[in-house]
Amino acid sequence: MKVLHISTYEKKGGAAIAAFRLNEAMNRYGIDSKMLVCRVSAHSSENPYLRNARWIKLKQSFLSHCSQLFQKYCLKSEFVFSLGHFGIHISKLPEVVDADVIYIHWINHNFLSIKEIHRLLRLGKPVVIFMHDMWAITGGCHHSFECKKYESECKKCPDIHRDLFRNVVSSTFKKKKRLLSPYKNLYVIASSQWMSDCVKRSALFGTHFLKTIPLTIDLDVFKPYDKTEACKILELSPAKRYILFAANGGDANPHKGWSYFKKALSLLNKHGVEALVLGSTVKEEDKAGLPIRSMGYFRDEHSLALLYSAADVLVVPSLAESFGQVIVEAFACGTLAVGFNVGGIPDLIKHLQTGYLADYKDSASLSSGIEWALVHGNDADLKNNLQEFVRQNISYNAIARQHVETLKRCISDLSE
Repeated sequence: MKVLHISTYEKKGGAAIAAFRLNEAMNRYGIDSKMLVCRVSAHSSENPYLRNARWIKLKQSFLSHCSQLFQKYCLKSEFVFSLGHFGIHISKLPEVVDADVIYIHWINHNFLSIKEIHRLLRLGKPVVIFMHDMWAITGGCHHSFECKKYESECKKCPDIHRDLFRNVVSSTFKKKKRLLSPYKNLYVIASSQWMSDCVKRSALFGTHFLKTIPLTIDLDVFKPYDKTEACKILELSPAKRYILFAANGGDANPHKGWSYFKKALSLLNKHGVEALVLGSTVKEEDKAGLPIRSMGYFRDEHSLALLYSAADVLVVPSLAESFGQVIVEAFACGTLAVGFNVGGIPDLIKHLQTGYLADYKDSASLSSGIEWALVHGNDADLKNNLQEFVRQNISYNAIARQHVETLKRCISDLSE
């Protein structure tokens, strides 16, 4: 079986990292698996990528500028939105033609258009949309939050404040329904029960839902390290208790819940406690006198595992989360997690067993969870729960096996 994973990025952003790991897991399982990406992390990459002609780069630059203008002048709030009308033609590339199964991961930022996904479906192979967010089932938003319009037709989008573009969102939804929904070789896999439920309720792909399969991580990399040693390497104090906030964009991403995290910190007994922020540099004026240290970006997974091992608790106050990849990374390193009871987080955080589920958008509840984790972080039974959870549910072997068994059924169904 030859599997091709298509992703805009190779290892930039959570969705791309998840796709990269799944590709790696499948290869270790004995599957001939490749990634086709638009932008690699390094030109020494073994994955095929598009060596874009100058005109393609200019086109993507222009479309990116148009997208930024749309975000700035047409959206009511700061959130990720992609219409998906433009992209690059890839359906005739040898990697695509040679594949038995095609996985579509996060393909926005003008990489694959809706029409190009349609062309991939016309090849007749099983095409699996892996739901890293909600884009595939909406008129353009990547997370709908409280909005349920994707269950009908995405009419009168509440996040668009210009009537003309509200119609564009609705027409985009109809375009997906016309070009994608009719194909029986289209399958949808989601990483959490919450996302699976969203797909089942959607007007687009409700009948295409296949299975819930979590994201995977490499347990040879993400494993417990001695806290004292980890702190020494990272130039942290082993005497302190560290609260880790990890999010791409950090405090600059409002949907990652920075304001709730900061409020929760202010309610804590802060003696001997310091917050570590991964994924951004927090400005001094944004710290509000709280013990907060910016860790910037970690480019290698070993250093990231050391950081999780140095931390006493990971806090994930996301307002929308399709899975929570950082949570299982922390679990594998023996660190409890605290997060809001939203999205895919409850699949991972079992209240008072692998962490603490706080009430949604409640900083006081979040603060209570942090205090609980600081008290119980070294409990042997809890640490055993974390290790058992990732071994059984998240390991490369466990996840690759689920995907392969599922794909074999898809190929068999289409051949009948």
